[in-house]
Amino acid sequence: MMAWSLKVQGLLSNSKTSVPILALALEGDPVSPPMDNQLVAIYSDYGKAKKIKAKSITQGYEQSLELAIKWLEDELFR
Repeated sequence: MMAWSLKVQGLLSNSKTSVPILALALEGDPVSPPMDNQLVAIYSDYGKAKKIKAKSITQGYEQSLELAIKWLEDELFR
């Protein structure tokens, strides 16, 4: 599945962005390599990477939404 990698596709550059990025990934996702999640966060000055552990995809999406809301609130008041 390396062909799906953001790095392999050239979508991650060498320059950082000042835009905060929250990179979320479901544990065991066959399409998105865990390293891509970390790299996306690293390319942002205020980036954060989180791995979601969930028993079902629905539960994973719910946890992701909750994390994203909390992260947005924190970023707005940073």
